[in-house]
Amino acid sequence: MGWISHNAGLKIVSLVLATCAWFFVKGITSDWRPINGVPLEIKAKPGLTVLATSAATVNVTVRGTREDVRQVSRQDLSAVVDLTGDDRRGPITVRLSPSSVRHSRRVQVTEVDPTEVTVNVDEMVERDLPVQPQFGGELPSNLSVERVITQPESVKVRGPKTLLNGMTNIATLPIDVTGRRTSFRERVELTPLAVPEGLAQRHWVEVDVRIGAGRSVDTAPARGVEQRP
Repeated sequence: MGWISHNAGLKIVSLVLATCAWFFVKGITSDWRPINGVPLEIKAKPGLTVLATSAATVNVTVRGTREDVRQVSRQDLSAVVDLTGDDRRGPITVRLSPSSVRHSRRVQVTEVDPTEVTVNVDEMVERDLPVQPQFGGELPSNLSVERVITQPESVKVRGPKTLLNGMTNIATLPIDVTGRRTSFRERVELTPLAVPEGLAQRHWVEVDVRIGAGRSVDTAPARGVEQRP
């Protein structure tokens, strides 16, 4: 036990210095800060798509040195849910953890809020849908739309299966006939599908509209407007 008493004063001083150093290092490496609004990215398996999520962003808590914690920003972080190996459709509840967050090596993510999200997944399919012209405005009282011909008469549309299964046609944006007195041909965009950003497609068709004094055709959606190739 003589080694304990040998140079005891020096050993005590060394112990005190080591303890102080430990507290100092711990102090500068254990700062933390919450960062809100970190974007949440959902990766779906090819052939599937994400229709909606219960949260578009998450809040995270980062820990590290005072300087690193001060410098890290929302742009340095992203939360990722990888469903590329998951075949399930419909609502899926996924747990989030600090490991779900990509971050700078200078800091550590210790908390994520919320801890789970619900993701609605659907299958992407293609369908041929007939084009349905729509009109807006008013013709002079003595004239009417006698015939409508679309080119093409149908288009191939790609979108979520649950959405396309409920569609019998795809309508044009309103064709303004206000003040028209003669027949005309016009390039018209089709109504965009109500799908998440990134899935939206733009389709255009040529529409021949014959205006005359005859009986007006029925131009209501899905009611059999005359269409010819």
